[in-house]
Amino acid sequence: MNSAENPDWLEPLIAHEAYYFSFAGELEKTPIAWFFRGEALFDYGDANRAFNLRDDGRGAPAVVDTVIRYFQSHRRRVTVDIDVVAEAQGIGQALRQRGIMPVMGNTSLMRYPLPSPPPRKNPRVQVKEIPKAGRELEHWIDIVGGNEADSEKWRRVARAEALFPSTRLYMGFLEGIPVGTCSLISGLGWARIESVATVTLYRRMGAATSLVCKAIADSQASGSAMTYLFTETGGMGEALYKSMGFETLAVNPLRRHIE
Repeated sequence: MNSAENPDWLEPLIAHEAYYFSFAGELEKTPIAWFFRGEALFDYGDANRAFNLRDDGRGAPAVVDTVIRYFQSHRRRVTVDIDVVAEAQGIGQALRQRGIMPVMGNTSLMRYPLPSPPPRKNPRVQVKEIPKAGRELEHWIDIVGGNEADSEKWRRVARAEALFPSTRLYMGFLEGIPVGTCSLISGLGWARIESVATVTLYRRMGAATSLVCKAIADSQASGSAMTYLFTETGGMGEALYKSMGFETLAVNPLRRHIE
């Protein structure tokens, strides 16, 4: 298999994916797939999915049949992430033939390759790492959870992520008011930036840039070989991260498919 079908960052990414999302569910590794099952977060797709699908010699249709039976046995909707190896082995095509289709929209995997963080845009934004208890934690969860109809679900997810031992929580303040959030999850030599959110009223004031700068600095200080994040392809987040020096490694490296 050539490097385009198995880039050198794929296996570390999958390993870090398993490491990070252990905050949301239990991981079961089998020869044909790794399965997350999150009983407490049953309605959160990232906590109830299969990834790292591989043909064990029986052929792609047999792999897909086994994966479908797994989800059926646990009364979950089939949710699968397909990478370039699984696609090259025909597993993605076999999924689609069974009506398990890719979600709309694209996601970019971006890394920060520069030796030092970018400059902050607004020095008035004060960023600090916050404890995992108390009023600041609740503010952090409220900002990440948002105000959508399903915000209660996202508050539950945010709390689980925040309390994960390897997560560092950051909050941005403007004149003492909490205006934005960010998190950094480090382990296995990699560090993932997550939960970048800004209160609507305070957007475009440099809060997100300041928060991500702090996360980059701490990632580099801890010796992480890779500082990365995921964002919507073509969205405002991607434009912001590119302006900070991030570069795109891949689009849809883990392509979500749903029944």
